[in-house]
Amino acid sequence: MNRQTPNSEQKTKDEKPGHINKYSLDELLSKSPAGSFKLNSKDKQWLSGPIIDDNNVS
Repeated sequence: MNRQTPNSEQKTKDEKPGHINKYSLDELLSKSPAGSFKLNSKDKQWLSGPIIDDNNVS
């Protein structure tokens, strides 16, 4: 599984050129229900696993 880094140039299929987001990330996170972003053991294992790139793929 490759880890992806956020890219400000990536657009969703609904996003139009010049579209201005109505909400900041901080606003979206603060309005999300408690526990929405809780990591389970499988998430933690994946996040602490090795980084996969072209140099270490067999």
